[in-house]
Amino acid sequence: MNIILTGFMGTGKSTVGALLAERLGHQFVDTDVLIEAQSKRTIPEIFAELGEAAFRQIEHKVAVELATQTGLVIGTGGGMMINPQNVAVLGKHGRIFCLTASADTILSRVLADEKPTERPLLAGNDPKAKIYALLSKRQSKYGQFPQVNTENKSPATVAAEILSFLEPPQHRWDLSPRAAMTVQDTLRYQISRYDQFDTVKTVAGVDVGFEDDGKITRAAVVVLDFPSLMVRETAVSHLPTSMPYIPGLLSFREIPAVLDALSSLKITPDLLLCDGQGIAHPRRLGLAAHLGLLADIPSIGVAKTRFIGKHGDLEEEKGAIQPLMDKGEQIGVVLRSRTGVKPLYISVGHRISLDTAVDYVLRCTPKYRLPETTRQAHKLASNL
Repeated sequence: MNIILTGFMGTGKSTVGALLAERLGHQFVDTDVLIEAQSKRTIPEIFAELGEAAFRQIEHKVAVELATQTGLVIGTGGGMMINPQNVAVLGKHGRIFCLTASADTILSRVLADEKPTERPLLAGNDPKAKIYALLSKRQSKYGQFPQVNTENKSPATVAAEILSFLEPPQHRWDLSPRAAMTVQDTLRYQISRYDQFDTVKTVAGVDVGFEDDGKITRAAVVVLDFPSLMVRETAVSHLPTSMPYIPGLLSFREIPAVLDALSSLKITPDLLLCDGQGIAHPRRLGLAAHLGLLADIPSIGVAKTRFIGKHGDLEEEKGAIQPLMDKGEQIGVVLRSRTGVKPLYISVGHRISLDTAVDYVLRCTPKYRLPETTRQAHKLASNL
């Protein structure tokens, strides 16, 4: 597996990348250095002589070349992972992390660089304004990767934080609401919103209910073959409920039993479709996002009702779709899964892009409003 570092110039990708490579016993590759060596030109010369479009083509060729290798830590140019083709080839068998910093910090770091003039995108007057403009333009693309803030941190500290992200996080479940919200605000930055998986051969649905006046949480998981959607395996778990019903914190109430059920499966599903929210959540960590992160399985939130966000009018036919927006950010889509019925609210959980999530939801919903994964999990739970 490779580690890929992206982010704006001046966020420390080269310095942190070299430290990561040393700690992991990997080889560090700086894509800009590699491009200069292969092109026998500096980056400013490539921009001046060939133009930015030609430079981006060279970047993509390098991405394809590096994707065939393993055991690398790759520090990319600030615009390389804006290209979805580069994300696809490098992200399929690699972990991508975005290093962040404020515009003021970036400017001070770039100006302190030994060769600040070799930043062609900042050439000319008012580099600070250009940094703000580029950061704003790239924010939605950078936001699809786990975020590592480098403000007021040493490169060693940033490298250690990335290393900690390589394993699924763990935390207690018996938390106060305030502590649980703090966990959500921390874990939200580890969510991957890009496709990070191979061929999907199995999908799973989850149904969670409660028994004994809410004292016991019951989780039912059904694994289906894909694309036939035939049931392959089932599992049910009963655990003491760890948290009362609190909107926005349902994952703390439901996930322990789901993880227990997943652990008893012989087949690890390639994709989870969860009856709940993914990142369509005030703190961008609903059930599907939280579960996908802890289980380290690609996941999708397929909710029957809207929790947050606004959207435009939705046409009646199957496949009709509208962006679900919150505070200027697209957090999902509203999808008509069957003509003339209420829509579903689809959002990324973890390790999958929104477009791919919608595609899999539709392919798992051949006849009814709800995906077959949800229907089979509910059927299993109802027959207990």
